[in-house]
Amino acid sequence: MCNGFVVRDNTKGYGLNVEIEGYLPEKDEPTVIVDDVLTTGASVLRTASIVEGTGAKVVAVCVMVDREEGGRGILESCGYRVYPCFTLSEIREIKRKGKWT
Repeated sequence: MCNGFVVRDNTKGYGLNVEIEGYLPEKDEPTVIVDDVLTTGASVLRTASIVEGTGAKVVAVCVMVDREEGGRGILESCGYRVYPCFTLSEIREIKRKGKWT
């Protein structure tokens, strides 16, 4: 089973007024953070802090694109495994070779 939740940048100020909406991870529950782009790692670290504040354990970070601007190294130095679908270098190489379809 796969449960999901959203960590908000800011609470809305109305409704539930919470940082995490949806399923709330349980203590020691393995959790994967999924994000679109990884640059400096700051937003992922903020998300990890909020998620770990629930008692859950962040076991990995999956991103669509690693922009290769240091974020991956920072996250890995904090003990997180990082899995990008693509790096910016790979995307540029695909475009350069004309294999962009």
